Amino acid sequence: GVAMGWGEAEMDARLHEAFVDTSPLDDIALPLLAMTHGLKVSDRLAQHFGDTQIADLWLPFFCLSSNLTTGAYQLHRRGMLRHALRASIALPGVMPPATDGPNVLVDGAVMKNFPADIMRAAHLGPIVGVDVTTARSITAKDVARPSSVWRWIRSGQWRLGPPIVSLLMRTATVSTGRDLAAAREATDVLIQPDVSGIEIRDWRAYDEAVEAGYRATLAALDKASRPVPHLRRRQSLREQAAAGAVMTPFMASTTAAAE
Repeated sequence: GVAMGWGEAEMDARLHEAFVDTSPLDDIALPLLAMTHGLKVSDRLAQHFGDTQIADLWLPFFCLSSNLTTGAYQLHRRGMLRHALRASIALPGVMPPATDGPNVLVDGAVMKNFPADIMRAAHLGPIVGVDVTTARSITAKDVARPSSVWRWIRSGQWRLGPPIVSLLMRTATVSTGRDLAAAREATDVLIQPDVSGIEIRDWRAYDEAVEAGYRATLAALDKASRPVPHLRRRQSLREQAAAGAVMTPFMASTTAAAE
């Protein structure tokens, strides 16, 4: 949304429409490939992103998917945006995988859940990372079998997906401590919202999650040593010379001529 140039109000409205007003994962399927057909997700991606190409976005963008054919993560930096996003969010068992020629692509979190280190390799400016990996845990309550299937259906809870969805989503997004530490180290501002009280399938907890993110962002900015745009800014040669840190080629030649 940021790369598309959406403002805050537009982004909020689109996210509400796509995730909060109705569940994107209630097209339950006979689990041959996944628990859902994934058609609602594909339709919503087409509705909000159309045929936009990644190269045509207002800001640089990338996303990751996990290539189960090659056994490595796949970096999406070109091509149709909605196709890249569809691959990037295809949680195994929850949504059918995406395909790219012979390759089978699933959610990038399977191999790299917090790719701040990849961004650091391609971006010289400051990196702001929002990490919810530690808070996306589940408890025994989340995977408890419904006491009555019919009561579960009548209550509308089925629209969240069965408890196995929480299990699959968490299983697919667990990061190793080493990978997570390296990714966090690559950030200049690390934001860690406390969303531990939000069930991973609870789409209607959107406003609560946004508020948690807002509070965590304020706390992270309070800890920053200087304004975010300046965190990775290097002094120009003129500024270094003024501070007496270096001697520019012009200064060196002038000094030599004077001597």
